[in-house]
Amino acid sequence: MRASGGFPERFLNLCSRGNIPYWDVCCTNGVVFARTTPEGYRMMRPCAKKAGMRMKIVKKSGLPFLLSKNRVHAGLAVGAVFFILITAALSGRIWTVNVTGCETVPEEDIRETVERFGVYPGMRKKQLDTHTVAEEAMSALPDVSWLSVNIVGCSVNVDVREGVGKSVKKNDAPCDIVAAADGQIQTLEIFSGTAMQERNAAVLKGDTIISGIVENRDGGMSMRHAAGYITALTKHTFSTSSHSLPSRKISDVKSRYTLLFFSLKIPIGSRIAPDFTEDRFLTLGGEKLPIGIRAERKYIFAPADATDDSLSDLITLEEHFYKSSNNLRDMLVMSRTTTERQSDGRAVFFSEYGCLQNIGEEKKIETENQ
Repeated sequence: MRASGGFPERFLNLCSRGNIPYWDVCCTNGVVFARTTPEGYRMMRPCAKKAGMRMKIVKKSGLPFLLSKNRVHAGLAVGAVFFILITAALSGRIWTVNVTGCETVPEEDIRETVERFGVYPGMRKKQLDTHTVAEEAMSALPDVSWLSVNIVGCSVNVDVREGVGKSVKKNDAPCDIVAAADGQIQTLEIFSGTAMQERNAAVLKGDTIISGIVENRDGGMSMRHAAGYITALTKHTFSTSSHSLPSRKISDVKSRYTLLFFSLKIPIGSRIAPDFTEDRFLTLGGEKLPIGIRAERKYIFAPADATDDSLSDLITLEEHFYKSSNNLRDMLVMSRTTTERQSDGRAVFFSEYGCLQNIGEEKKIETENQ
């Protein structure tokens, strides 16, 4: 602070009588320099006026002025402090649980099992005994031959190896290989036994293709477990009748959202019986964070105009092909013929498939002692 003109002595005396704080006083050629507080500067102004002096601020320093100057950035500073504290607190917890290696065992079964043994988003890392959890989870999952639990950063990686099935004792009982369906043999490879049919021969279901009775070198007969690989061209027919579709339309949609934070679920809105559920999580650098939202929707239907027959036939045709392909999933389709007929005002679809099929089937040889 600088005060010039007037009477410096009177000015300082008035400040002292008013108990106004000031220090580091320096007086040069009738000009007074001193330090004071912001409140003291305001109290000095009447004293300077009485002493005929003019006051001027030379420099502002100190924490109050620093905070005032950066008050716009104070929120960012506070936010940064809270972010550091929250990150430090959450770094000691599990954020996500990742499951790899599932093929036939559903991933949800693995997640539910490890969660039952204490592995879930939000748990403290120090509470997790990975070796114990892996052993208990593997005991609870009979289809899993090996399972490991590893902590990587703030994530838990559950690596699964599925078993190839329970060991089955080899069956060496004498048997024949018979046809499982009518057809024309295309491939005939004999591993053990005596051939009863030839390539391109037509066989009926139940006909013996490879016999388990073989002739020994000494002319005697013995029974063995026949084995071989046989494919044949087979025919399969399917039919599907169209039916009336329910005449209704969506009149309203009810939604409900749930905030997901680690294992905490905060529902927003009243409970509904959802027809559709979807979970979406935030990601950072390709890693899924334990923060997301769950969307649930319930569709309200109302009566509508009758459905066009052409649409009904189209949906029936799609259902027909789906049923056919599902029944032929273990065969190689070589040809297909589909026709449509009308019956009682409804379309009926017929399909005939020519397939290459493995028709070999074991049939136990019955003996007199059995």
